[in-house]
Amino acid sequence: MKIIFMGNWNLGYIVLNNLLQRAIPVSMVVTNFDLDDQDIYRNRVYDLACQKDIAVYKSYRNILDYVERGDIAFSVAYGNEIFKTDILEKIKIYNFHPSYLPYYKGPSPIQWQIKNREEKWGMTCHVVDEGIDTGRILRRDNYIVNPEDTYQMALDKYNKHFSDFIVENIAGIIKKKKSGEEIETIENDTQGENYYPHLSISGHLWNSSINELADYFNRKRILCFAGNRAELGIMFPIILEMSRLYYVDLIVPDTYYISGLSDLEEKKNYIERHKYCVNFVKISVNEKEDIYFESLPNIYRKVFAYLKHQEHFPYQYAIVLGDRIESLGFALAAFYGKVPLVHMSGGDVAEVPYFDNNVRHCISKLASLHLPFSEESAATLEQMGEERGRICNIGNPSFDYGRLNLLLPKEQIEEEFHFGDEPCVVFTYHSGPMKSEEENLDEFKLCLQGVLDSEVGKIIVTFPNHDPGSEKVLDYIAMMPDTERMLVVKSLGTVKIQTILKNFKVIIVGNSSMGLLETAFYRCPALNIGDRQNERIRGCNVKDVAVNQQKITDILNDMIREYDNLKQESIRDQLLFGDGNAASRALEFLEKYKDVLPENMIVKKFVKKTG
Repeated sequence: MKIIFMGNWNLGYIVLNNLLQRAIPVSMVVTNFDLDDQDIYRNRVYDLACQKDIAVYKSYRNILDYVERGDIAFSVAYGNEIFKTDILEKIKIYNFHPSYLPYYKGPSPIQWQIKNREEKWGMTCHVVDEGIDTGRILRRDNYIVNPEDTYQMALDKYNKHFSDFIVENIAGIIKKKKSGEEIETIENDTQGENYYPHLSISGHLWNSSINELADYFNRKRILCFAGNRAELGIMFPIILEMSRLYYVDLIVPDTYYISGLSDLEEKKNYIERHKYCVNFVKISVNEKEDIYFESLPNIYRKVFAYLKHQEHFPYQYAIVLGDRIESLGFALAAFYGKVPLVHMSGGDVAEVPYFDNNVRHCISKLASLHLPFSEESAATLEQMGEERGRICNIGNPSFDYGRLNLLLPKEQIEEEFHFGDEPCVVFTYHSGPMKSEEENLDEFKLCLQGVLDSEVGKIIVTFPNHDPGSEKVLDYIAMMPDTERMLVVKSLGTVKIQTILKNFKVIIVGNSSMGLLETAFYRCPALNIGDRQNERIRGCNVKDVAVNQQKITDILNDMIREYDNLKQESIRDQLLFGDGNAASRALEFLEKYKDVLPENMIVKKFVKKTG
């Protein structure tokens, strides 16, 4: 009979160490190790197994060829994968769950016992079946918690009691197995209402008392979605502000982890460092082939399935930004999941053959509340039949970065890009989904050459959105060499671009909405190329030009020569898209509706215009 230990984290380490000290012959260890992870507890089980010359595997699937009937396994803090029939038909597995089953099934039983202010935290030894914590029960116990203890103190005390409980039960099971004695079990309730979803405790809260954590877990809950770096950059001040009063979860697709991992890590580190309470929820999108074919249904299904598990702790609001197809998938899931949707940046209009308008207005019609960035956009929402009382013009949240001290020192940007004191250009040109890849590439080259032919000094070229029709442009940019004059970067990110707009003589050139929406506040000149932003609201700081190489060069040269005058003239439209207080304005507006029942929020009136 082989004995397999499956465990993670510090609790897994404590139990494995105690088993080995008792001379219990562990044949193999399965643990979710990651040698690149800097968490001091992540690889403790792995390190101990290696030290004791015990074979280590990362997944139970890696041991399927090495186990046979009669072997037994013990699972301790192993929640990285669900056991399937491929192993359950071979061996018996016993799991140790930190609640008094059948209560608090699921991945976060301790957090839920804290939330519900339980005086005792339970612990259970049970047989593993194909359900989640539904197998027959061998033994249960309780531990009395002091609500004045910090979470760290309470968890350490509980784990001491729990680890003793685990080791005694493992020793007892092994003894009965060897002697052939029957292991008695009792029925476990398999009803779904005892399953509770994941809840997170941010690292800086570990020194909070159990009572303080219970207060935090009993806040109303908000779900946000950011499909890419640009969206999270704009939403970030809103997310931080909401976390002062709400329990905030942020859904991020795995594509963000691939293309924007460093940006995401910066955001996470800022949140931890400044003790904001925001939890990141990763979902898999799998858009390898076609964003329109895969992204929308995958995000809808994943988010909708996620919401179905939140019945014990429903969301007050779901917040989404803009007009991308990923945002539409999230919006549909929130709507059919009966969570009131809050749409940021609705009401914008661009009369061009792109999908943005249709998608943006579609999300607005699904939304219960609206946070547009301008009065003109607010008026458009009214024109679409939305109730005025459900609309609040908050302005562009990107301008809140200065107020929140999120911008970088000017010296840091100068050291990286060497802008100097002369006018420089940030160039971004997105592809059109209605055009072929060849047409988009020709247009990109023409516009960039128009910039290169101008008198401007430093030029920063950023990658466009990864939209259909952009592949050849992306490949071309990836092969462009950096020169003393021109630097290619994948993305500047919100913090860097806002710091640049505030501190340097920059002209934003291209067809990105950033040239319209984010430049007015800093009175920064912008040259908008082509028809992508047609009819969209803009300040007097924006000049428009057709896709014509010579005209781009000529107008850009005029803007360089008149830079200081243009900046002075732009004062009159400086507050067109807000004044740097969007986040506080949004929180105040949403607080007005916090006690309204979800069904009364989701069902809207269509306001007919008369006259």
